[in-house]
Amino acid sequence: TRAASLLQVRKVMTALGMAGPALLLPVFGATHSLAAAIAVLCALLGFATVNLSGVLANHLDIAPHNVGEMQGITNTVATVPGMASVAITGYLLHHFESWSAVF
Repeated sequence: TRAASLLQVRKVMTALGMAGPALLLPVFGATHSLAAAIAVLCALLGFATVNLSGVLANHLDIAPHNVGEMQGITNTVATVPGMASVAITGYLLHHFESWSAVF
């Protein structure tokens, strides 16, 4: 059998790591029981960790001697939407008084 190339594996891992949480987040928002919410959240986070094997290795490919600096820059840029989403979520909850507007 033919083994998958490194690029193919990274693409598949990145796609699973991005698509899995994107598909499960609305399911998480629609759950009505604690057990279902925990199960969906565990699956969501499991898919999200798969993304790491595809994305984090790119720093080594781009700048093998400056991985720390690259990691710091990209993590800083990636954190900005996370900080903004807190304010947006607060606004939506205050305005619509429902989590359905958030999800």
